Amino acid sequence: MQLSRAMDRVDAQVIDQLLVDGSGWMADRLSRVYSWLDDHLVDGVVNGSGWLTRRFGGLVRQLQNGFVQQYLLIIVVGFLFMVLFLDSLVSLGG
Repeated sequence: MQLSRAMDRVDAQVIDQLLVDGSGWMADRLSRVYSWLDDHLVDGVVNGSGWLTRRFGGLVRQLQNGFVQQYLLIIVVGFLFMVLFLDSLVSLGG
């Protein structure tokens, strides 16, 4: 009978409180940390990329006005910038 009571106390105090309740407490704390990271870090990156896409789309939308001459001007200016950039890289290397 004494052994049975002792084993009952070990079960209640060690197994239940330390192992079962402790692992439940740890799982709760980890889930709170993961939830915070998801809400602030992951959602921030996703929402930020959506915002950036909308802003960039708004800028590009302004460039698309149907004037072919303006398209050609943008291409020529972009090409000149690219040539100047590559020229500066080549001059730095040699």
